[in-house]
Order: sequence, then C-alpha cells, then structure tokens
Amino acid sequence: MAVTSIAERFLSGPLVATFVEAYPSITLDVTVTDEEFDIIGAGFDAGVRLGEVIEQDMVAVPLSGPQRQVVVVSPRYLQRRGTPVEPFELLNHRCIGWRPAPSVVPYRWEFAEKGESSM
Repeated sequence: MAVTSIAERFLSGPLVATFVEAYPSITLDVTVTDEEFDIIGAGFDAGVRLGEVIEQDMVAVPLSGPQRQVVVVSPRYLQRRGTPVEPFELLNHRCIGWRPAPSVVPYRWEFAEKGESSM
C-alpha cells in the first residue's frame, strides 16, 4: 500500500491493528511517499491519497471527514516581524513550506474564508 505522509497518521495504531487482526492471512506492507504516481501501475494493490491527487479512473473510498490545514506562529515571531492581516502578506514572512519530493516545487498554500478561496 502506498500512503502519503499526511495520511500515515490515520493508518497508524488501532486502524492497522484492527485490520491485521481481522485479516491475518494478508501481509500489510506500507510505503510512505508524497510522490504523485499511478499507484496500481507502480504495483501497489491500494493507496491512500488526498482527494485531489488521485487518478480519475481510481475507485476512492473516504477514510475520514474533510481535512484542513492551519497556519500557526509563535508569539515571539509576531513580536519581531508583526502580525499579517491578509494571507498575501505571508509572502513577506519567513514561512516553512513542504514539498512532496525533491524534484517537485513546494506546496502552494491555499486559503479560504467563508467558502471563498484567496491567495
């Protein structure tokens, strides 16, 4: 099974333990990767991905409710650099980003307020 690093926490602990207990004849082999690829074409029987990064011909079954990301900052940083009011102001701040693989551009943050996207 190929899972993203974000999905890994949903699969740890009781969920995996319950699965292997219910299906003792199945060997569960999990690969954690954020690279986007054809899961079945790469030889995996299943995968866990965010909804917007699955192949259109794949069958998807939700494992959780909607997920969201939040922006956090320390009070000390705000004292030194000031408090942004609008998301676009983050362009002038020292933000930590992430990328799914070394050869992929960093994730572009997405913001929404009252159902309207910004930035």
